[in-house]
Amino acid sequence: MWSRTTLNTGDTGGGDWLWVVANPHLDRVDVLVLLDGQTVARWSGGNASPGRADAVRVHPFLLSQLALKAGTEYTVYMHVHSRGVFYVPVSLWRPRAFWQADQVR
Repeated sequence: MWSRTTLNTGDTGGGDWLWVVANPHLDRVDVLVLLDGQTVARWSGGNASPGRADAVRVHPFLLSQLALKAGTEYTVYMHVHSRGVFYVPVSLWRPRAFWQADQVR
């Protein structure tokens, strides 16, 4: 399955973010981030690509860091393949907020 979304950072949305996929059982997740049609970030993860994974597996999450500029619109493409349950919850977190929330969990 392919999906596309637009991220608009606004005036205060610049800096480091974590792209979080909250399902560690997906076979393959590929994410491509574009700015003005040019690739600015790309990563892969999932069960079927453990030797080539760019995303970090932090059970029960796959996550990858993303540096965004303030006041900028990005296009994000995500390709997901899985032979099991096809549930793809995605969220965008500030790193500190994510790790604080993860400690409570």
